[in-house]
Amino acid sequence: MDKPATAQPSAWEKRSSQSVEVIYEGVSRIWLHSAQIVCYSVTTVSRPAIDAWAEAVKALVLAWPTDRPYLAIQDFSEASLTPYIRKQSTSINENWPAVLKGRSAVVAPRTMLAQLMRLFVSHELRPQNLAIQREVFFRIEDATSWLEKGLLADPNATAKA
Repeated sequence: MDKPATAQPSAWEKRSSQSVEVIYEGVSRIWLHSAQIVCYSVTTVSRPAIDAWAEAVKALVLAWPTDRPYLAIQDFSEASLTPYIRKQSTSINENWPAVLKGRSAVVAPRTMLAQLMRLFVSHELRPQNLAIQREVFFRIEDATSWLEKGLLADPNATAKA
């Protein structure tokens, strides 16, 4: 069925490897590897910003083609894990399409709080959805390298999106 002429493009269709998209003040999205890896950068813990981040992630996850691995970085290296961020992360995870597989990396500041973030990811998020591998990193380069391995492991991944 064709889309109506007034339909807005999905979050997936709007992706661009050439730009940084500001989602909200303190929240941005950039695409890596020919728009096969999405990176959200969150530098604030304000509720409106976290709500905007969560809605952007949910919209993209629902639009993501199921024949491609979902590969994402959630960069919270300039923010901290608050109870509200944990609540929104759980909400994203609970609304995850069961058929979508891939990897999700969280980049955290190297603090004691980051250890709590690792526990949250491994004990609360990971068991809820085994189709998504989740890891916490302290450097975005390490997170990117881990996601690149996800591209190599997927026979459907191509050099161009």
